[in-house]
Amino acid sequence: MKRVQNSMKHNLSEDILCLFEQHLISNGKSPNTIFSYLSSVKAYIRWFQDRFQRVPQQMYMENVAEYKVFLQQRGIDLSTFNSHMAGLCSWNEYLIQTREEDHFVVQKEDWKKVQHGMPHQPYIVNPMYNDLFRPC
Repeated sequence: MKRVQNSMKHNLSEDILCLFEQHLISNGKSPNTIFSYLSSVKAYIRWFQDRFQRVPQQMYMENVAEYKVFLQQRGIDLSTFNSHMAGLCSWNEYLIQTREEDHFVVQKEDWKKVQHGMPHQPYIVNPMYNDLFRPC
């Protein structure tokens, strides 16, 4: 995979994570969303440090792709996977807004399709109520 070079670099310190948290608060995100997004970013940073023995200085599509494989190999469910991607996407957008990054590396296509609930089962209506369900 071709590496996309950035002219901008950032140090993923606690300071920038605190600024990201303030950004989320000012944009009206719920406390649960803020917690989820921050947890996702911190998990990505921990994974990156374990994998490359250094703090990430910028985001690359190839690293996000490798992180996605790592999450899938851990066997997490699809909604948790998507939660991680949403957090990283928001982080990526924030870094672009603050001019720390200059391109998107997390795309909506990175999400997994999730089927919610079971398909609806047909039900039988008592014939006594047929008049109620007749088309007008």
